[in-house]
Amino acid sequence: MNIKNFLNLQTITEDIRAGMSHQLRSLGLVVCLVLSLFLLTSCGGGEKTSHTNTANKDVDHTIPQIRSTGKPLASLSAKVLGTDKELSFRPDSKQHLTIVTLWSPAWFDKSVAQIEALKQLRKEYPAPQLRIICLVYDTQQDKAQKIIKEQAINFEMGLGDSVLYNKLQVKAIPTYWFLDSDGNTLEVVEGLMDYDTLVKRIGLFIREAQDSDKKTD
Repeated sequence: MNIKNFLNLQTITEDIRAGMSHQLRSLGLVVCLVLSLFLLTSCGGGEKTSHTNTANKDVDHTIPQIRSTGKPLASLSAKVLGTDKELSFRPDSKQHLTIVTLWSPAWFDKSVAQIEALKQLRKEYPAPQLRIICLVYDTQQDKAQKIIKEQAINFEMGLGDSVLYNKLQVKAIPTYWFLDSDGNTLEVVEGLMDYDTLVKRIGLFIREAQDSDKKTD
């Protein structure tokens, strides 16, 4: 082999090596990219699950006896929706916290969201410790009954009158009355409350009751 041919062969060999090196580097980059995406996806999923579990652990499902010096509403009552039976606001010994709220599908366009938040709240705080009374306000009973059936509402539904609403001093729809273990007013909140806000409010009542018990002890 003469020198010219030898040099040509050497050049071709170097080109082949350079091409193979480039391909290997490209393949390495692809493998690294795939591994990175896999790790990111796995980590992201783990963080989401951890966050969900933490949120559930933050909810205290036990409601103690709660006492306040607010306006007494235990003597008030409505009618059980669709009947003539009395629906008293007075809690029994096992009902530690009562929420009374106005629900008006005819007037409030977010009435479904209101009910969904209360239904979710019921899952976190089952009866009897938490009692929920929903008063149908200025809505035809047949329309209300249809929605109740469709939404599978599982808390007390009542029907008030002008006398009751005057005593409650209704100013907004919806309104929420939080009552203690004796039927006294803890707080009145006007405007829609979502699930997270309701849970935070109940958590506040629970902590205040626990702190009060510690001071008594």
